[in-house]
Amino acid sequence: MLPHPEPALQTTTWQLDDLAVLRLAGELDALTAPLALSSAQQMLLGRAPMLVVDASQVSFIASAGIGVLIALRRQVEERAGRLVLVAPADGRVWHLLALMRLLEHFAVCPDLEAAVRVLRTRPLLPGRQAAPPSGTA
Repeated sequence: MLPHPEPALQTTTWQLDDLAVLRLAGELDALTAPLALSSAQQMLLGRAPMLVVDASQVSFIASAGIGVLIALRRQVEERAGRLVLVAPADGRVWHLLALMRLLEHFAVCPDLEAAVRVLRTRPLLPGRQAAPPSGTA
């Protein structure tokens, strides 16, 4: 009997007081996008959400993964919530968002600590980076 392969995407969710955090690790593509979306949606039930999506450990992202991020942003905003994306400037997610000219539609932080700090200290408008990406001037 062959061992079961590791899932291509691991999701971890937790609460930090009033913040929900979804950490994605691995490949975010057409096969794994439903898992990412359902994991986040479970956290968004019942309140105006403040959601951090930590995509710093995503090793591959396809258009379906970008679709998940866009759908989550829309769902959070429709409920008067805020979403901050963790995507370091040297990572695949940041590069694909930049290539697709979508960075201006997301609040992006280089790490989880910065994302939490931003959500707790000030409102953040889409189209503005929450903190300068590391490695840029």
